Order: sequence, then structure tokens, then C-alpha cells
Amino acid sequence: MRAPPVTAESLRAATVEAPQWYGLDPYLGPCWVGQDGYRCHHGYRRIDLRIRGLNGRQKRLSAHILAWLLDQLGPMARDELFLAYLEFRSSGLQLDHRCDEPACRRPSHLNPCTQSENIRAGKERAYQRSLTRAPVEHYEEEEIVPF
Repeated sequence: MRAPPVTAESLRAATVEAPQWYGLDPYLGPCWVGQDGYRCHHGYRRIDLRIRGLNGRQKRLSAHILAWLLDQLGPMARDELFLAYLEFRSSGLQLDHRCDEPACRRPSHLNPCTQSENIRAGKERAYQRSLTRAPVEHYEEEEIVPF
């Protein structure tokens, strides 16, 4: 019996219809963040996927890359998805999370770019966030009273 194809819609449906399974955080807003799979030390979610072409062995793949590929290429079998994943990883491109949430897998929050573009965009977003923080008050030396 063949497994049904994996679709981007199935990721969205799991997010919307089964929040207890996906563990959505209401403070993250429109991000699709799941509690499934494994979370690496950088915060990215990984999903174990059984690959039929590898004699049914499991491979741990990045959930956000899988979601973006499914959104771009449409539904596909797991073996085809695995090959598309390998092709994307070998292309040298990365997916920039515009929302700055590494566990987010919403395709509209992901932008393919090179590593230098990804780093530059992240630094620009961090700079823009720093502008909205409260300014640090500076005190003159004579104002500091020793205890």
C-alpha cells in the first residue's frame, strides 16, 4: 500500500485543525510552528520521513524546507520529495525566515537566497528592531552616588 502524497495543504490543515498536535503558540501570530519532530539547537524543526527508495529508512529533514518545496512544486511522493530536498540543499541556497522564527514552516514567510543575503537580511531586521527599543539613559559621573 502506497503512502498518500505529502502536501503543503496537509501542513496547513494540521496547523489549523489540530492545534493540540501542532502545539501552536498564540503569541507567534501567523507563523506555522509545530511541536512535532525534533528541534535542533538553532531552533529549526526537523521531521523524520521514511524513504521507500532507501529501503524504508528514516531521514531527518528540515520541516521548513519541506514545506517550501511542497508549496512550490505541489504534492509529491516521499521519494520525490526527498530528491527535491537533496537538490535544494546542494543548490547552495538557503531559506530566509522573514518572520525571524526558525521553527516557522509557513511558505509565505520563507525566501530563497544565498547565505550572504540571508545574513544581511537578518542583520537588517535586527537593526530595525533595535530602533524600536527604548533608548538607554546615560548618566553623568557626578550623578552616580556610591552606596
